[in-house]
Amino acid sequence: LKGASEAGAQVEKVVLSTLKVAPCNSCYHCSRTGECLLHDDMDQLYPKLQAADAVILASPIYFRGVTAQSKAVIDRCLVLWALLYDLKRPWRKKGNRPKGLLLSVAGDKGPIEFRGALLEARIFFRALGARWEPPLLFGGANSMDDLLKTHPLALETAKEAGARLA
Repeated sequence: LKGASEAGAQVEKVVLSTLKVAPCNSCYHCSRTGECLLHDDMDQLYPKLQAADAVILASPIYFRGVTAQSKAVIDRCLVLWALLYDLKRPWRKKGNRPKGLLLSVAGDKGPIEFRGALLEARIFFRALGARWEPPLLFGGANSMDDLLKTHPLALETAKEAGARLA
């Protein structure tokens, strides 16, 4: 976020764990109407997603996937998917296509550690109509100290990615 801000972008950080987002109940009302039947903090998040030129999904890995809070938001973007792909109604307020970036850390270093999160992020960004940017994935980091020891350039790399998104 610092890199994007320093490059002149207007930046807003949304901490998903502070939001009240009910899980999608698969009623598919959105596929028929383009609207979600559920009304909670997603009502404030949808317009932000519509206006964004870039969206960074930052999540640690829990059991090879994004956090439950991230997954709830991703699942509730089914309404955006329905508008874009089922109903063929563009939902973005701007004509330009946003960029989507996954930023993630995991305790394990294994080659499959990020597989679930990558799949979830790709479908999320597709629902947003976003261009997929190369993800930033840092394994072997259970703490900030681990991250800086294992990936000494991680913060610099993230800052550079933010500047590119701007």
